[in-house]
Amino acid sequence: MKWNEVKLLNNKHDVKVFTLTTCIWCKRVKQLLEKEQCTYKFIDVDLLEGDDRDIAVNEIKKYINKLSFPLIIIDEDPIQGYHEKKIRKAVNE
Repeated sequence: MKWNEVKLLNNKHDVKVFTLTTCIWCKRVKQLLEKEQCTYKFIDVDLLEGDDRDIAVNEIKKYINKLSFPLIIIDEDPIQGYHEKKIRKAVNE
């Protein structure tokens, strides 16, 4: 499973985002992270196939007990869904 990386100025945290290409909230999370100049890695789960998709699904289930997008992992702490204030606070601490 290969992560895509967006490198920006704020790299204080390890940020990973599980997304779907068709999800408007996923797009908004990426836009918010970029507005906050936060470096992050993301993976579009709907573009994965076979073992890579299974690995991604199992990774998501380590943090939450269902498939829900977007899922943002900031230093191993999950944020499920688009919660602007919570995300901003977490990436700027």
